[in-house]
Amino acid sequence: PELKKESMGFSEEKKVYTTGVVVLTALILVSIVFEEMQEYMEEHTGQNFKPVLASLFSELTVLGFVSLCMFVTLKVPQIDELSEHLFEDEERLQTISETLQKGLFLVAVVPIVQGG
Repeated sequence: PELKKESMGFSEEKKVYTTGVVVLTALILVSIVFEEMQEYMEEHTGQNFKPVLASLFSELTVLGFVSLCMFVTLKVPQIDELSEHLFEDEERLQTISETLQKGLFLVAVVPIVQGG
């Protein structure tokens, strides 16, 4: 049976907060998987391909990978449906995700700026 939006009893603020926590958790998990994959590839790649691998990972940073995953995920049509169901707005979930991505970018850039 389909749940009515009114019966869920969640405020807009609680839905935004919960969505933010879920999106951040997913981003962290994707980052960890990417880091583990990178480490595995570095350990199991022959010497001839190490420069290629180093070049690849210098171009495709963790944030780039996470951004790519978020971009692809947000293009799935069911995301708009989920956003409509949660917020009665098809673009709200995408807006929250983009804001969180910008925050993560700032978290990554601040130490670089402070160090240089």
